[in-house]
Order: sequence, then C-alpha cells, then structure tokens
Amino acid sequence: MRLDSTIGRLVHSVAGSAAFARVAPGVVPRLDRLTHRLTGGRFMLTDRGLVPMLVLTATGAKSGQPREVPLACIPDGDCFYVVGSNFGRPDHPAWTSNLLAHPDATVSRAGQRFAVRARLLDVDEKAELWPRITEVWPSYEVYTERSGRDLRVFRLERTDPWTVSPAAAAASHIEIMNLVHRYAELIDEGDLDAVADLFRHATLVFEGDRGQVLVEATGSAAVRATYAGVVLHDDGTPRTRHVVTNPILSIDEEGGTASCRYYVTVFQRTDDLPLQPIWAIRYDDRFRRVDGTWRLEHRRGWGNMPGDTSHHLR
Repeated sequence: MRLDSTIGRLVHSVAGSAAFARVAPGVVPRLDRLTHRLTGGRFMLTDRGLVPMLVLTATGAKSGQPREVPLACIPDGDCFYVVGSNFGRPDHPAWTSNLLAHPDATVSRAGQRFAVRARLLDVDEKAELWPRITEVWPSYEVYTERSGRDLRVFRLERTDPWTVSPAAAAASHIEIMNLVHRYAELIDEGDLDAVADLFRHATLVFEGDRGQVLVEATGSAAVRATYAGVVLHDDGTPRTRHVVTNPILSIDEEGGTASCRYYVTVFQRTDDLPLQPIWAIRYDDRFRRVDGTWRLEHRRGWGNMPGDTSHHLR
C-alpha cells in the first residue's frame, strides 16, 4: 500500500487520531503477536503493506523477566531504528525503559531471530534521522505533538550471526516455488496481464535456440508487450500446459536473495493440433525478499528445444 494513496492517507489519518490511541495499545500488539506466531515469525498483520515490523524481546527493567513487544521499525542494513511513540500517549512505553536498563535484547523479524544491542540516539542523531522516520510513518509527527514529550529513538545493532527457524526456511521455499508455478498457471489461463504483473520489479531475458536474445524487458508494461505474440484461442487461453520440472532452489536467508533453475515443458492441443510437446525451455530465476515478501527480480530463459509453435506464437 502506498502512503500517498487514498487508502494510505486514510490509514494514517486513523492512526493519528486520539480514538485510535485509546484503542490500539490493547488490540494492535495482540493481533501482531498472533500473526507472528501463526506465520513462524515471518510477518505480522501491521507490516502487510503498512510499515516494516519486528518483535523485540527485552529484559524488564523492574521484573528482570523477558518482555516481548511488536514494534514498527526502520531497517538499516543489519541495524534497525525503533521509536517509543506509545501511540501518542503521554508516558514513554515500558519497552524503552527496559532497553535503557538492559540494552542487550533479541529481535525476531522475517523468520530470523538474533541478538541486538540497543543505543538511545542523542539529539543530533535523532534530528538527522527524523525525516526518514516520518517518511516511513508520518503519524510520528502527530504522536510527538499529542504526547507532549520527546519520543525516544533507539538504534538496534545486531550482535550475533543470522539464524533461521525451520518453519521460516520452509515458508520461504513454498513462497518462492509458488511464484514459479503461478507463472505457469497464469499463462495457461490466458491471463497475460497477471503474468506481466509478476515482473513489476523484474527483468525478463529470453534467448532462442542459437543463443540469440529474443526478448529483454523490465517491468510489467514492457513484459506485457512481449506477450503480444501469444495466440489466445476461442476459449481465451493458449490451450497449453506449462509443466515445471527439475527445480533446484538455493536460498540465502541472511542476504534475502534466492535463485531457482528449472525446466518448463510446454504441451499444447488445439482443434488442428494433436496433444504434443511444443517447446522445452530452461529458466534461471533470481528472487529478492523485500519487507518479508519474496518477489521475482530476474528471469533468463533458454528456448533451445523448440517444436511446432505455430499454434502458440504469431
């Protein structure tokens, strides 16, 4: 969701209201915790198109017990910035006092769990960072004015190597392979607009049987134009079945990147063409995880085993 969209402006208007501040502390964190548990720590309700999120586990300043709280964050490489807004309430949130007393804490984000050390920003550091903070979540300006206090901003610096839970690793595998198979499903349905939308952040390169580059396009509109030559029959489909085989998937959870190479065998049957394979293609895909969601970044195809494509391509 874009912050400058109609829905984005509405969300921020509600988030900055006094009524929201009264209700949100008892509702929003609970929903985020529940979503976090159900997804194996991969994401929370609030970060689905709203703002990046993490779960902070700090030691209670008075109790000495672990205290867990979902927080909006501003990622910065291996570090994160978090703001003690308390939804614009007059008191500093308890987690900020916990970090002041016990700066060593744990963060869970996008399926990873790792140790951090918290540091409270000084006046100059906060002033330099503030425009970036309010760009991510403009309501912080409203929270500052309504609370009447100087919002505490902490930098959480990572102190241990990346660890990935089995559930998060499995979820990444499924999400990436679903992108691969979704392409096959959409093109067989004849939904070429949706096929192109898979490439909204990606580049498509396709080479012919002699290694010549036939297609090179970046972004949905450019990729959609390359599919103008696909023949759609009376039922609105190409009457094909794209069968994905031999996938070899490699995921770098720490770097948030992945690659997958695989084969696609295209079968077709029309009124004038008996069922037969019409093309064997090898694909090499690259993916990137952005705000906890995997998306296609680059696809290279080699169509070096063509058959009879006369009923499939103009």
